[in-house]
Amino acid sequence: MGDEAGNAYLTAIDTPGLRMVRIGLRPTWVGVVDFQERFPARTPEPVRAALGGGQ
Repeated sequence: MGDEAGNAYLTAIDTPGLRMVRIGLRPTWVGVVDFQERFPARTPEPVRAALGGGQ
């Protein structure tokens, strides 16, 4: 992030009344879309190269 951006971020969140909270999500359904096998033409070239040597 760098010093300048980090300091700007810390200044932005150091505001009276600002609260940070954690939000927990529990999905009821999870699906996996296999773009490498099912939609190989839609997988970006850098991703294909990283996953399978450009196959």
